[in-house]
Amino acid sequence: MSAACPVFGLILRVETAPGVDLEAFRRALRTEVLQSRGLVATALDACGSAMAIIGDGFQASDADREVIVAWLSGQPLVATFEVSQLGDVGHAA
Repeated sequence: MSAACPVFGLILRVETAPGVDLEAFRRALRTEVLQSRGLVATALDACGSAMAIIGDGFQASDADREVIVAWLSGQPLVATFEVSQLGDVGHAA
């Protein structure tokens, strides 16, 4: 029996700015960043503030991570965020 192939992606943890609905943030992230790069986000907790981001049918890349970090850095919807390094998120997603 062989081991499962790794699923490379990243983990994003975010706290939205005061008064910003988390779903509004997730929608903006999806439409402004993820969709154009072929990425998908899967909630990792009940409230959805932690998510695994992977490629839809492929591996996410360091370039994807850089674009996400740049977008988050200039995003008024976000109070704080943490983006993991690229790694195997197969167990999390």
